[in-house]
Amino acid sequence: MGRGATSQNGLIECSTDKILEKLTAAVNTQNKTSECKLDYILKKLTAVSAKTNAARLWRGCLWCTPAPRREAGTVRRTVDDMKVFFQSCKGFDPHQTTDFYNSWAETYEQDSETMKYRAPQLAVDFLNDHFCGNRGDAQVLDVACGSGLAAKLMFDLGFKHFVGVDGSKGMLEQAAKSGLYRELKLALLGTDPLPAQTGEFDVVIIVGALRDGFVPVSIIRELYKTTKPGGYVCMSRVDPKSESGNKYKTSMERELQLMVEEGLWSPVDTKEMHRYMIDVYNDKSKDEKKEDFLHGTMYLYRKSLNKL
Repeated sequence: MGRGATSQNGLIECSTDKILEKLTAAVNTQNKTSECKLDYILKKLTAVSAKTNAARLWRGCLWCTPAPRREAGTVRRTVDDMKVFFQSCKGFDPHQTTDFYNSWAETYEQDSETMKYRAPQLAVDFLNDHFCGNRGDAQVLDVACGSGLAAKLMFDLGFKHFVGVDGSKGMLEQAAKSGLYRELKLALLGTDPLPAQTGEFDVVIIVGALRDGFVPVSIIRELYKTTKPGGYVCMSRVDPKSESGNKYKTSMERELQLMVEEGLWSPVDTKEMHRYMIDVYNDKSKDEKKEDFLHGTMYLYRKSLNKL
């Protein structure tokens, strides 16, 4: 469909210039009415065609634009805002997803609180309950580290030495502000090789990224390779209530078991995560007041002593 073409449902698709014009006018007004119009226009554009350049440009500009400010400070996004946010990135390829996270990085931790994102806390507690080594000496590889949520929690428990890897430059910039990482490395997981030496780390942790459309199951063997003999690999996976999510779970758990059978590592524990985070991936009716939570699973494996 070209510029100004009419879709099958009769809606007129906005041109790029029109989208920018509407966006600028609405943001400059900075009042509640305009904010509502932003959401309305976004939903209409997405309904017309989620794959058009115009709609994608609108989605990107909407979330790269600073939130309007009030006297009390920056306006926090609501759960409904986050649902619109995540609906906007459906169907993105890995590079578009990276751009999405770059634009989100500055408010990521604040928005994580809004979504009641508990995965880092749950995973770190799970690891800590089973870790037998010296926390102060342990070398930790934080994969898909984001802004450093897991490292901050681990530091409070006595872990001190962190290397972080993430596909988003914006997230790495936020992680650097924590002052916890001796090194931060940019790598698109599943596309780029994991930038770590074989047998380098006592602990490898990945929180939240193991899901369909984000990080492929193949990354698990890379996590294993970077771990020292006797070291730990801690992984968390969300259950997004979808067919693709079920397939990912089956594929992942098949790979984990195959690696056990190959003698590469042994399972330490597996534990369900309840109330992992609010389900912002399914845009349900706003009339539903009850918060619907996603659940997930945590896995902890220990690399065999006779493997490099």
